[in-house]
Amino acid sequence: AQVVDNAVALLFGKTCALNFTPFRNVWTDDAGVRHPIAGSDHFLSCFDTHDLSTGNAWGCHVVFSIGFAATMALALPCGRWNLDDNMAIQVAAFILTLACSFTWVAVSLMNSWDDIVEGANRISAVNTDTRVGSQAA
Repeated sequence: AQVVDNAVALLFGKTCALNFTPFRNVWTDDAGVRHPIAGSDHFLSCFDTHDLSTGNAWGCHVVFSIGFAATMALALPCGRWNLDDNMAIQVAAFILTLACSFTWVAVSLMNSWDDIVEGANRISAVNTDTRVGSQAA
Protein backbone atom coordinates (compact mmCIF):
# COMPACT_ATOMS: atom_id res chain seq x y z
CA ALA A 1 0.00 0.00 0.00
CA GLN A 2 2.92 2.37 0.69
CA VAL A 3 4.28 1.81 -2.80
CA VAL A 4 0.89 2.65 -4.30
CA ASP A 5 0.68 5.74 -2.07
CA ASN A 6 4.12 6.77 -3.33
CA ALA A 7 2.96 6.27 -6.92
CA VAL A 8 -0.16 8.39 -6.28
CA ALA A 9 2.01 11.10 -4.69
CA LEU A 10 4.38 10.97 -7.65
CA LEU A 11 1.53 11.38 -10.14
CA PHE A 12 -0.60 13.92 -8.28
CA GLY A 13 1.82 15.57 -5.83
CA LYS A 14 0.05 14.25 -2.73
CA THR A 15 -1.84 11.25 -1.45
CA CYS A 16 -4.66 11.33 1.09
CA ALA A 17 -5.94 9.16 3.92
CA LEU A 18 -8.44 8.95 6.72
CA ASN A 19 -6.41 9.19 9.92
CA PHE A 20 -8.11 7.12 12.65
CA THR A 21 -5.60 8.16 15.32
CA PRO A 22 -5.01 11.88 14.77
CA PHE A 23 -2.41 13.29 17.13
CA ARG A 24 0.35 15.82 16.54
CA ASN A 25 3.65 14.35 15.39
CA VAL A 26 6.80 16.42 15.78
CA TRP A 27 10.21 16.22 14.17
CA THR A 28 13.47 17.57 15.52
CA ASP A 29 15.87 19.34 13.17
CA ASP A 30 19.67 19.27 13.39
CA ALA A 31 19.65 22.25 15.77
CA GLY A 32 17.40 20.36 18.22
CA VAL A 33 14.33 22.49 17.51
CA ARG A 34 11.02 20.57 17.52
CA HIS A 35 8.55 21.30 14.71
CA PRO A 36 4.95 20.07 14.37
CA ILE A 37 4.28 17.95 11.29
CA ALA A 38 1.49 19.43 9.19
CA GLY A 39 -1.55 17.20 8.77
CA SER A 40 -0.67 14.69 11.45
CA ASP A 41 -3.50 15.85 13.72
CA HIS A 42 -6.26 15.95 11.05
CA PHE A 43 -8.83 13.23 10.45
CA LEU A 44 -8.50 13.73 6.68
CA SER A 45 -4.93 14.53 5.72
CA CYS A 46 -2.99 14.76 2.48
CA PHE A 47 0.77 15.05 2.08
CA ASP A 48 3.60 14.20 -0.28
CA THR A 49 5.00 10.83 0.76
CA HIS A 50 8.13 11.49 -1.32
CA ASP A 51 9.14 14.55 0.71
CA LEU A 52 9.74 13.34 4.24
CA SER A 53 12.31 16.03 5.00
CA THR A 54 9.94 17.51 7.58
CA GLY A 55 8.67 14.19 8.90
CA ASN A 56 5.97 11.68 8.11
CA ALA A 57 2.46 12.92 8.90
CA TRP A 58 1.21 9.34 9.19
CA GLY A 59 4.10 7.94 11.26
CA CYS A 60 2.73 5.84 14.17
CA HIS A 61 -0.84 6.46 12.95
CA VAL A 62 -3.58 4.11 11.81
CA VAL A 63 -4.69 5.36 8.39
CA PHE A 64 -6.89 4.21 5.53
CA SER A 65 -5.03 5.63 2.54
CA ILE A 66 -5.73 5.80 -1.16
CA GLY A 67 -2.90 3.32 -1.72
CA PHE A 68 -4.41 0.87 0.76
CA ALA A 69 -7.84 1.19 -0.88
CA ALA A 70 -6.36 0.60 -4.35
CA THR A 71 -4.36 -2.41 -3.16
CA MET A 72 -7.41 -3.82 -1.42
CA ALA A 73 -9.51 -3.31 -4.57
CA LEU A 74 -6.98 -5.36 -6.55
CA ALA A 75 -6.41 -8.11 -3.97
CA LEU A 76 -9.92 -8.84 -2.70
CA PRO A 77 -11.33 -10.21 -5.97
CA CYS A 78 -8.38 -12.58 -6.28
CA GLY A 79 -9.12 -13.95 -2.82
CA ARG A 80 -12.79 -14.38 -3.65
CA TRP A 81 -12.24 -16.36 -6.86
CA ASN A 82 -11.26 -20.00 -6.99
CA LEU A 83 -7.57 -20.66 -7.54
CA ASP A 84 -8.29 -21.99 -11.03
CA ASP A 85 -10.18 -18.81 -11.95
CA ASN A 86 -7.24 -16.48 -11.28
CA MET A 87 -4.47 -18.71 -12.64
CA ALA A 88 -3.39 -16.06 -15.18
CA ILE A 89 -2.88 -13.54 -12.38
CA GLN A 90 -0.85 -16.07 -10.38
CA VAL A 91 1.36 -16.90 -13.37
CA ALA A 92 1.95 -13.20 -14.11
CA ALA A 93 2.79 -12.54 -10.43
CA PHE A 94 5.21 -15.50 -10.41
CA ILE A 95 6.95 -14.27 -13.58
CA LEU A 96 7.21 -10.77 -12.09
CA THR A 97 8.65 -12.25 -8.87
CA LEU A 98 11.27 -14.20 -10.87
CA ALA A 99 12.17 -11.11 -12.91
CA CYS A 100 12.61 -9.00 -9.77
CA SER A 101 14.67 -11.73 -8.08
CA PHE A 102 16.98 -12.21 -11.06
CA THR A 103 17.38 -8.45 -11.46
CA TRP A 104 18.24 -8.11 -7.77
CA VAL A 105 20.85 -10.89 -7.96
CA ALA A 106 22.35 -9.48 -11.17
CA VAL A 107 22.62 -5.94 -9.77
CA SER A 108 24.10 -7.31 -6.52
CA LEU A 109 26.70 -9.29 -8.43
CA MET A 110 27.57 -6.29 -10.62
CA ASN A 111 27.99 -4.10 -7.53
CA SER A 112 30.12 -6.78 -5.87
CA TRP A 113 32.30 -7.03 -8.99
CA ASP A 114 32.77 -3.23 -8.97
CA ASP A 115 33.79 -3.40 -5.30
CA ILE A 116 36.33 -6.13 -6.00
CA VAL A 117 37.82 -4.40 -9.05
CA GLU A 118 37.80 -0.84 -7.71
CA GLY A 119 38.22 -1.58 -4.00
CA ALA A 120 35.22 0.58 -3.10
CA ASN A 121 34.04 1.07 0.47
CA ARG A 122 31.32 -1.27 1.59
CA ILE A 123 28.19 -0.42 3.54
CA SER A 124 28.24 -2.09 6.93
CA ALA A 125 25.42 -4.43 7.86
CA VAL A 126 24.79 -2.60 11.14
CA ASN A 127 24.31 1.16 11.29
CA THR A 128 26.55 2.74 13.90
CA ASP A 129 26.04 6.38 12.88
CA THR A 130 23.29 7.81 15.12
CA ARG A 131 23.02 10.95 12.96
CA VAL A 132 21.80 8.99 9.92
CA GLY A 133 19.40 6.52 11.51
CA SER A 134 18.92 4.30 14.48
CA GLN A 135 19.28 0.72 15.50
CA ALA A 136 16.27 -0.52 17.42
CA ALA A 137 17.32 -2.14 20.65
